[in-house]
Amino acid sequence: MAKPSVKNVQNLLTFYRKNILNGCNWIKFCKKCVINKNSNIHIIDAIERFCDKEKVFFRHNDHTRRVYKPAMKQLKKKVISNIPKIKKLKTFDDIYILIENLKIYRIGSLTIYDITLLLSAYIGLNLDKEPKYVYSHAGTSAGINKLCGLPKSNTKKYTIKELDKNLNNVFSLSKLSPAHLEHFFCIQNSFNKKGYLTSCGKGNKKRGCLVPNVHASVTGTAFS
Repeated sequence: MAKPSVKNVQNLLTFYRKNILNGCNWIKFCKKCVINKNSNIHIIDAIERFCDKEKVFFRHNDHTRRVYKPAMKQLKKKVISNIPKIKKLKTFDDIYILIENLKIYRIGSLTIYDITLLLSAYIGLNLDKEPKYVYSHAGTSAGINKLCGLPKSNTKKYTIKELDKNLNNVFSLSKLSPAHLEHFFCIQNSFNKKGYLTSCGKGNKKRGCLVPNVHASVTGTAFS
């Protein structure tokens, strides 16, 4: 594997900040659901609409498109029944572990991560500070492997310092939160695909993590 390039990573981070950070992404949408008082979306509504793949939620995050409806139905039922416990929790990690321990068949780490972001926003956690770690899933793991030279893992969570190793603190200097770095790694492979939206590392014109339909590629990267 080629040695990670600081310049390449810097270019990609610059692209992310310019085109995606304040654009259409799940992190921003979770914040907006809570901040926008006119939305009338309360925590139970949010859980139901996420699990039912309601249109406006699905437009901002369609990771659940491959998750079977019975699994999402069970997720909805069990998460709603645990709202009193969730409201008492203090960190993203605590919520993630609670949802993970529900052990719902066919609900994987990415769906757990996404609904935990939503729940974190609703109980008042700051998504610029929570989660404290960059959680690794399939797409994120591939991005971390490619850009940082770290082994693939679908379950590990990284500190920013761990990701910075041999890269001159490029991620710390970017000032991106762990939540945005997770998103960054997941979709970085699409940044140089002109006119493409992204689907967690894959170019897709109709669906995905909803990066803006940009028409500029990142220059100076190792991607073709």
